Amino acid sequence: GRPARRSSRKPGRKKNERRPHEFFNQPGRWGGYLPELYPTRLRATGAGFCFNAGRILASASPFLTGWLVTTLGTFGRAASTVALIYLAGLVVLLFAPETKGKPLPD
Repeated sequence: GRPARRSSRKPGRKKNERRPHEFFNQPGRWGGYLPELYPTRLRATGAGFCFNAGRILASASPFLTGWLVTTLGTFGRAASTVALIYLAGLVVLLFAPETKGKPLPD
């Protein structure tokens, strides 16, 4: 038969479990939207800043998660609190300009 497949997951981590700090490091989801917000001469700089700002925020989140676990008592409570960032993201989307069908800024 086939040899057993080795898992790269850490013990205790579920197959599809995502860490709360991974939310900020998703530049691929914004790749088609952010560059349209900037004029041509600043497009690469503006999009690059936005992509890397998420990485900077993500670098602090393991410390935030540890502090929340200590403060709130359990990982579940800390994860629920960090999940509120999704609600904040939905609120921000209400203020995002629609770019569909509009010409790119020069």
